[in-house]
Amino acid sequence: MQPINKNFKKAILKLLFFTFFTQLFTLLVTRNFYSTPLVEEAYEPFGQSVGGAVANSLSLILVIFIFGIFLAFLVKFKKFNFVKTIVTSFLMASVFSLTFILSSTIFPDSSLLPFIFSILASLLVLLVAYFKQFSFLSKFLSFLIAAEAAGYFATILQPPTVFVFPILLASYDVYAVFAGPLKKILGKPKRVKGKIKIKLDFLPLLIVDFDLIKIGLGDVVFYSMLPAVGFVLFGIEKMILTLLATNVGVLLTILLLMKKKIPLPGLPIPMLLGVLSLILP
Repeated sequence: MQPINKNFKKAILKLLFFTFFTQLFTLLVTRNFYSTPLVEEAYEPFGQSVGGAVANSLSLILVIFIFGIFLAFLVKFKKFNFVKTIVTSFLMASVFSLTFILSSTIFPDSSLLPFIFSILASLLVLLVAYFKQFSFLSKFLSFLIAAEAAGYFATILQPPTVFVFPILLASYDVYAVFAGPLKKILGKPKRVKGKIKIKLDFLPLLIVDFDLIKIGLGDVVFYSMLPAVGFVLFGIEKMILTLLATNVGVLLTILLLMKKKIPLPGLPIPMLLGVLSLILP
């Protein structure tokens, strides 16, 4: 492997720090979510058996697949503005709902403050998506969205689904990047002065950009979910082990990306190492 240049090292460190602090914030979010009715809304429509966990996971992945196919269809006909509108609307709705739940745990005696914070957060999503002068807030919003979504999944997914889902999702990620909807959405990458260039401006906040390294927001969500699951189910020692395992997987993925110099799925290695750290004694 060729030596890592200085700029790439900086990008790696920025990504790892971003992931690490998102994981820490996710722990706080998950703890707060466990004090709400969310904890009683476990997602297990097909039961708690191993077969049920597979069916629970596949039903979620099917939703992701259908949404991806729909976006790929729009991209094929160059409906980029429509894609941006759909993605932004989805993020605004998600941020409003999750921020409202989180704010309600922080301000339990106020019905107004959670509403204000939720409106503000969703408004920031709109501003970052459509106005370049607010782009400096993009990483903060990605941080917030990833932690809230990770905490949500860590709360509603129960064993064994919470172990099966990341592995099946990682398998789908391989398909999506190399042959599926994500490949069609991003298109063929171009090289400009040795850098990989992909059109991303119609996917606001779904891509976290560290210049030489770009990572999907969904990847950060599941990097952050697994340590929170470890803490909730097993305690702080398992949380630390899972956090380390997941981040080692992130680093290995980045090094592989540097070697291959093509877009790679971000989930397989971190999810495999993270789940193994959770289930092995």
